[in-house]
Amino acid sequence: MGTAAQTIDGALGRGWYGEWQELERRREAAGPRLERYERQLAAIHADKAAEQFLKDSFWLAKIARDYRQGLDLIAKGNRLDPREVGQIHDLYTIALGVVELDNELCQGLFAGLMAIGFTLFPLGLLQYKAERLRRLTLQLKAELERAAKQVREADAQLAINTALSVVSLALPEISVLAKGALFFGQLVSDQLLGSQSAVYHAGVGTAAQGVSAFADATEKVEILRTSTAARVARSRAFGAGASFLGFTSDLDEVFATYRYKDRVAKALKQTEEAYDSLMADIRRYKHRLRGLKIAIQRWAATMNSRAAEAARVRKLLEAESRRIRYPSGFLPYQWRSLVRRT
Repeated sequence: MGTAAQTIDGALGRGWYGEWQELERRREAAGPRLERYERQLAAIHADKAAEQFLKDSFWLAKIARDYRQGLDLIAKGNRLDPREVGQIHDLYTIALGVVELDNELCQGLFAGLMAIGFTLFPLGLLQYKAERLRRLTLQLKAELERAAKQVREADAQLAINTALSVVSLALPEISVLAKGALFFGQLVSDQLLGSQSAVYHAGVGTAAQGVSAFADATEKVEILRTSTAARVARSRAFGAGASFLGFTSDLDEVFATYRYKDRVAKALKQTEEAYDSLMADIRRYKHRLRGLKIAIQRWAATMNSRAAEAARVRKLLEAESRRIRYPSGFLPYQWRSLVRRT
């Protein structure tokens, strides 16, 4: 009996064994590389892309295992229908192509991120500070609402209600800033998987719109002090304080009869400090933030054709699998044409 290569080539055709070894070599190179990218995608909250690539890796490993089993059977002297072997060979080739395209997409992705990294650098910092401001603003809102129920003076009620209106207007924009990484991670997924995955939950719209909203929110939060609500707060709430809410210069007067005045003062001070810290960074990185949308658009444009090709090949793999009734999940392929040697 000859070698495995001779037996396989004799049953299927010259060069078949060598081509199988080449497929195995490519798979061994592509698989670990994609696994590294999956971890990197998860780290930037591109969960959809990471999940899809994990599925692609699974399918490739499964098909490679079944194809290897078939050729091992042939090498041991069993007879298989060359046409059936060819079908699994084609499936293997397509699945490998999907994973290799995934790797190309990720390479372009992370190369692009490095290229625009200088622009995106403040994203994480701003998100962290915005989330802290959001939490403190919610605490302040709760304290003001508690005070509104207990303070009876009309002027104080007006001041508190005006402050609550300003807080309510500020919270949505602050919340957008606090979700910056989620928007960006979803945008990454959209560019890697194509526009079909671009619907973002919570009614935000596409991930690209989320990134735009993030950039826009930095400007909207910055002008809160000069907004109509802030001007009302300064003009009608006992004073011309230039703080986040605009009336702290006469805090003692507003809350003169309120038992928990110190709690309101503490919450307001913490909120103002967090707001000032966030604004300092927004102003520091304003020129980069203005370039954020442009950089994202340029980067995304280079990814579209690759994402479309990967989606096309992935659909081809699904269609071919259905056509030959290749088993889904963990079920192994059953070689239907197997004839035991006698």
